[in-house]
Amino acid sequence: MTAITALPATDTRPDQIRRRITGTAAEVSVALAMVRDSGHLVAATAPRQISATDQRVTMLVTLRRIPALTPVVASASPRSRWVKPLAIGGTAAGVLAVLGYVLSVLLRQAVHAVAGLAPVGIGLAVIVVLVLVFAGRRKGVCVGLHCAGCGH
Repeated sequence: MTAITALPATDTRPDQIRRRITGTAAEVSVALAMVRDSGHLVAATAPRQISATDQRVTMLVTLRRIPALTPVVASASPRSRWVKPLAIGGTAAGVLAVLGYVLSVLLRQAVHAVAGLAPVGIGLAVIVVLVLVFAGRRKGVCVGLHCAGCGH
C-alpha cells in the first residue's frame, strides 16, 4: 500500500509542498507518474530502499500547491425559477385530490349504511308515532293499572 505523508512545515516556498511517498517500487512509480502527469511535480529524489529486508522504497517529492477550489453557487436562472413552485403546487394538488377521493368514498359508504338502516328507522318512527297517538287518545282513561287518581 502506498503512503503519502506530509513532512514537517519547513517549506521555504509557500507555493510548494513536500511529501514522502512510501510503498513498493511499482506503487511509488505509479504515484510519481500520476503526479508528473497532473503537472504538479516540481522535483523528486531518487527512490531509496527502506531496509535490506523490506521491499518498500521511499522518495521525497516537491509539488506545486493545488489552488483551493471555490464552491460553485448555483444561480437561479429565469427558466428554473418556476420549478420549485410548480413542484410544491403539484404535490399540494395531488394531496388534495387524494383527500377528496377518500372523503367521497367515506361519505358514499356512510350514505349506503344509512340507506340500509332506513327501513328499520322508519319502522321505529312509525311505532313511536302510533304509541304517542294512542296514548294521547286514552288520556284520562284507565289502562288497567289502578292508581289513586283513576277513581276505580
